[in-house]
Amino acid sequence: MADAQDLGSCTERCRGSTPLSCIGLTIAAIYFVAGAVRADQLIIPGAQPQTVTFVDFAAGKIVYQTRGGDRNDRELERISHIAVDGEPALNEAEDAFSRDLRDKSIDGYMKTIRSTAKPWLRGFAAKRLNTALGNSDRFDARMVAYLAMLTYNPDAAAALKPDLPPTGNKLLDLAITDIEATLKLPNLTPAQQLGLYNFLIDVHRQRKDEPALTQTLERLDRLSSTLGDIPEIKQQLAGAKINQARSALDQQKYADAMKLVNDNRQSIAEPRLQADALFILARAKQASASPGDMTALREAALHYMRIVAHFGDMEGRPNVLASLQATAAILEQVGDKTDAQALLEQISKEFPDDPAAEKARQDLARLKAAG
Repeated sequence: MADAQDLGSCTERCRGSTPLSCIGLTIAAIYFVAGAVRADQLIIPGAQPQTVTFVDFAAGKIVYQTRGGDRNDRELERISHIAVDGEPALNEAEDAFSRDLRDKSIDGYMKTIRSTAKPWLRGFAAKRLNTALGNSDRFDARMVAYLAMLTYNPDAAAALKPDLPPTGNKLLDLAITDIEATLKLPNLTPAQQLGLYNFLIDVHRQRKDEPALTQTLERLDRLSSTLGDIPEIKQQLAGAKINQARSALDQQKYADAMKLVNDNRQSIAEPRLQADALFILARAKQASASPGDMTALREAALHYMRIVAHFGDMEGRPNVLASLQATAAILEQVGDKTDAQALLEQISKEFPDDPAAEKARQDLARLKAAG
């Protein structure tokens, strides 16, 4: 960030320079003193700053209007940084980002998201924040980026959804506070509200806070009942129903979990949700079966193997490993040790770097030793 000393250095370097280069250096310094600007500025590598008016951020492009009134856009990757009138936190973050001061830029983008009244700037800052984070495991920052994108473009938010920290981590409490604050923002669309509620449910489940989870599910039900049949938010509603089914499963309400999935089959169209729905059905079927009910256990195994068959080639292979493990355990339980061994061998070969592989090898050795 340029300060008074930097500006002085800039002026000193200008002595003896051509008038044009002097002007360029001075302008560049003035624009970023204390993060304050008097007009929106677009800075492209190797070019003088352009005075523009930013109007939107969409599809990875910043949309702006030139001083001549022309509307234009530019891909984010082709921009060094921007400066926005009246947004000092953003301007400082962008300056830090352009100089690879990652920690400073991360804090600045988080501050921008929490302070700006411009919806497009929340989306822009969320995208920049995610880039600045790189491989960082800072859940607090990733959560802020995800919430910001949820309130700007719910469809683009899925790519920014962070993994939750383990149960008992204080950052989960911070997540509750931030989500609830975001839910109070004015003019949220139904899709934005549903996305926020789904995330809130995930966090409460991770915290194992059953009273808060039940209350949030009730709030979600009230919201869902007012939405009607709106195609744009059917997927969000389907995700909400899957969340409710997971919660029922956690509370050992197996019949309720299966009913929630079966009653909403037609609306569960997204592949990842379909994989989750089948997994819930399989878990509920297995958990509710009597120990000696071989038919029910085999039905549960079939549910698990449908997941392997349908989603084994999907990116991330959702629920595939857990389904193979569960099926192998069921087959051993019902006396089908040969097929159980085959699945254990499959686990050790297809997931060699997962701790499950070592467990599978141990179980395989045990079964072979038992004959």
